[in-house]
Amino acid sequence: IPSVAPRGGDYRMLAWGHGTSGLGDQCTVTDRMGTAGRWDSWFGPWLKAGYVMTATEYAGIGGPGIHPYGDGDVQGKNMLDSVRAARTIVEQYTDHRASRGFVTSGGSQGGQSSLFAGHLAPSYAPDLIPVGITAQSVPTDIAAMLAAVAPGVPPVAVPDYVTYVSYVLAGLKVSRPDIDVDSYLTPLGRKVVEDAKTLCYPNQGRATQGLSVGQLVSKPLAQGPLIPALTAETAVPVSGYPTPILLQQGTFD
Repeated sequence: IPSVAPRGGDYRMLAWGHGTSGLGDQCTVTDRMGTAGRWDSWFGPWLKAGYVMTATEYAGIGGPGIHPYGDGDVQGKNMLDSVRAARTIVEQYTDHRASRGFVTSGGSQGGQSSLFAGHLAPSYAPDLIPVGITAQSVPTDIAAMLAAVAPGVPPVAVPDYVTYVSYVLAGLKVSRPDIDVDSYLTPLGRKVVEDAKTLCYPNQGRATQGLSVGQLVSKPLAQGPLIPALTAETAVPVSGYPTPILLQQGTFD
């Protein structure tokens, strides 16, 4: 909450989603914010400009269950719920109120979450008013990337590619238990995906160093129901947004 009073009305609102950190309870990000850490130089100007900032963890990270990584519907609703919670907190602990209008922002997984939050707001949170969406390095078509995964696929020059794929498959096991993800995996693949449920990004990156996605699978992921299920959960909508979008993309992405 800004230390200055809002200018000419209620506080403005910014909802932020963090990038991929892992699925385990120890992989939280937001409990380390606001403590002179890596995010302070970026968030400081927003606070000085009079924005109340809310940063959510995603369902299952630091809370009950396992995080369904990549499930845009879940992540978007997590962000919207955080705006509702922050508005309540502002009214309880200050003499001011936070606006119904809000901006979303985030990078990587947070960028996907930011877009889903803006898209879902009219139906899921009609009590709120989305006024802008910003998103960086958004994974827009995860299923198409994984559709190319098959036995023998050689390593690709993308940092932590195996880690990323393992998180996506671990998340799908949580959100769609009807899809037998293990039936696609080799014994090594099953171990890597099981580890993905608890190992945070840096540790899973070290654990999968030198592996290729082709070593994880016993048959192409494009066979059977896996890719359609993944598409339904992760594909970012291309229309139906109620507000302008600023989309930023980087070289590796």
